[in-house]
Amino acid sequence: MIIVISCRFVQGVSSCDCYVIYHWQLIDIFVYFSHYFVTIPPPCWTNSAHTHGVPVLGTLITESDEGVARCSKFLEDEASVETMVNQLVDIAEYYRFDGWLLNIENPIQVPDSSYVYGVLWRVWWPNV
Repeated sequence: MIIVISCRFVQGVSSCDCYVIYHWQLIDIFVYFSHYFVTIPPPCWTNSAHTHGVPVLGTLITESDEGVARCSKFLEDEASVETMVNQLVDIAEYYRFDGWLLNIENPIQVPDSSYVYGVLWRVWWPNV
C-alpha cells in the first residue's frame, strides 16, 4: 500500500488511506517534499495549511551525478541563477504557496559562487 503518493491528487482519492493533519497548531512550516527535481505542493495542502496560518514550501532537490549536472547548469552564471530563481518565484506565486526548500545533496562545482548567495539573499530577504 502506497500512501505517500496519493496525497498529490488535487481532487482526492477514493481510498480512506490518506494523510490527515489534526494539529496544525504544532506545525511551524509545512514542507511538501519528494525526490523529484521540483515539487509543487497540491492546492489542497496549501489551502489547508493557510487556513490554519501555516506557511507552505515546495521543494527543489538535486542529488547524485544528475544533481551535479543540474546545478552546474543553473549555477553557471548570475543570469542563470536569476532565471531559475525568477521561475521558482513565479511558480510559488501562481500556486499561492510561500517559498521553497532548497535541498542540494551533491557537490556544487561552480568556480565563483559569490553571486549565488547575493541572488538568493535578494529573493529570501523580502520574505523574512
